[in-house]
Amino acid sequence: PARQLPGFADQSNDENSSDKSAPRRRGKTLCHWRRFCVSRIYVLAKNFAKNELVVGYEDDPLLYKKTAEVSEVNWVSGQPPKFPLNCEVRLRHRQPLQKAVIRPLTLDSSRSKVQSLKSKVMVAFSKPQRAVTPGQFAAFYKNGECLGGGVIK
Repeated sequence: PARQLPGFADQSNDENSSDKSAPRRRGKTLCHWRRFCVSRIYVLAKNFAKNELVVGYEDDPLLYKKTAEVSEVNWVSGQPPKFPLNCEVRLRHRQPLQKAVIRPLTLDSSRSKVQSLKSKVMVAFSKPQRAVTPGQFAAFYKNGECLGGGVIK
C-alpha cells in the first residue's frame, strides 16, 4: 500500500488557511513549514500488478517519450488515410504542433489501409515529448487541417 509523507495527508494548500502545518508551494518545491522541502515529483509509470508507482523529477528521462500508442482513432474524413502518415500532432491544448509519423497497429495485409475506422495507431515523434499521458487525446494535423484524433494508451 502507498505511504503518505508526514504532514501531507489531505491538508489544505489554501494561502488563507490558518493551519501552519499544511504544506506550502514555493516555486518548484513543496515545503512543509520549514522542516523540509522536496522538488516536485511526477508519476512516470504505474504497475498495478505489483502495486508500484514509479516517480521522478522534471528532468527524468522517463518523463519523455518518442512514441505513443493511440486508440479509438476517429478520422474526420470518415476514411483512414494512407500509411505511413507524415503529419503533425498536438498532445495538449495550445501546445505547438509536433512533427510525427503515424503507423497503423491493425493493418490489412493486402493494402496499406486500416481495417476498421476506430483503429489503433502508433505515433513516432521526431523529438521526445514530455509527459505523454494515457487517457489524454492526441490530435493529428496536416497543412493546418485536423485529420482526426484518438485516446493515448
